[in-house]
Amino acid sequence: MQYDQIGVIPYREASGQIEVLLITSRSRRRWIVPKGNIEDELGPKGTAHLEALEEAGVEGWLERPSLGMYEHGDPPETTVKVYLMAVDHEHEEWVESDERSRRWLPLEEARETVDELGLRRLLDVAAARLKPLITSDADRSASG
Repeated sequence: MQYDQIGVIPYREASGQIEVLLITSRSRRRWIVPKGNIEDELGPKGTAHLEALEEAGVEGWLERPSLGMYEHGDPPETTVKVYLMAVDHEHEEWVESDERSRRWLPLEEARETVDELGLRRLLDVAAARLKPLITSDADRSASG
């Protein structure tokens, strides 16, 4: 399937749970994930890093393979390929910090906060993929 944009679901582990970072859209102020058009010179993964940095002010490692794709628009007209990003650095100021808000939310709360059904489904996929991470951390804590 062809895709038009690249998106990122930034995540971190905090207090034994997975949190994801949502940002507001510029126009309607809805909660979304960083996404944008593919920069030819950067390719899909480079674009993912750039969008996370410019729109959300975070850096990290992309998980492979991608989570999947979703469509957005009214009617759905843009297909977004989405990667998980394990965040290792969060900037206080970033390129679009005057235009967007950001908020870390527990994964389930983030799922309920976004409007787009396709993005909700990808957050479900993210939860399934990241569940072993939570379980293994809990196992280490219990045994340690």
